[in-house]
Amino acid sequence: MKSLKKILSVFLSVMMITGSFVVAQVAMADEVSSDYSVTLSANGKNKTILTGAKDNANNNYSTISLTGGTVDHINAWITNDKGSMISKYKYKVPMKTTDKKLYYKDGKSVSKGTTTSILIEQNNVASKTAKGNANIK
Repeated sequence: MKSLKKILSVFLSVMMITGSFVVAQVAMADEVSSDYSVTLSANGKNKTILTGAKDNANNNYSTISLTGGTVDHINAWITNDKGSMISKYKYKVPMKTTDKKLYYKDGKSVSKGTTTSILIEQNNVASKTAKGNANIK
């Protein structure tokens, strides 16, 4: 009887550890999201504001918001891990925009776990600040 209790205890311990590992893996698979507050250089010099692994191959976009700073708009786009642009355009994101979708190029699929980055720029002749949130979906 003691042997059966020990085996059952070991089995339950292993199941709890395995369950914790699965929960941790699911939590790590969430979308990559970050607030940003940056100073953007003059004349279109870009800045990477978020890099991470794509969490859902069914989403053909990522999102960005511009909620503060001294710039009136930013241009935003997505690149792959080689630095090539994979979004359709450099999207214009006006001040007070929330959750602007940055779509991938037509026919472009990005698999789960693929590293992508969101870059932004501004085109004023002086440095400006930008604040908001970015999400790799």
